[in-house]
Amino acid sequence: MIENDLLIHNGSIDPGWFRGVFSKAFNAGEIKYAEDFIEKYKDFVAGDEKVSVVNHVYATLEIHKKNYDAALKYLEKSAYQHLNDKWSVKNMYLTIYYEKNEYEHFLYTVDSINTSLKTPVSGAII
Repeated sequence: MIENDLLIHNGSIDPGWFRGVFSKAFNAGEIKYAEDFIEKYKDFVAGDEKVSVVNHVYATLEIHKKNYDAALKYLEKSAYQHLNDKWSVKNMYLTIYYEKNEYEHFLYTVDSINTSLKTPVSGAII
């Protein structure tokens, strides 16, 4: 899709596609490619969650580089509505706090996750 310039449609990229392409490159160990991809396409990300999505992928890179304070700054700007995205961010916080030996923050995040597990999702059939 990238080679054939099909990623951008009507001047924008779907946030899911942006994160998906980044994730595929990152998970394949193609870190430089993932970084270059962000820089080339971040301004084309569409939608209300553009800032969150772009900061989320930057946080992922910073965690990989063990720049945990930088990752935290990026995560502060990531606010999602979708439960899966929230889980992803919470997992990133757990990784950071564990790696920084900040166990009080780690346990607070675990408690936050525990609370969200106990809270029924609006409209969910249980």
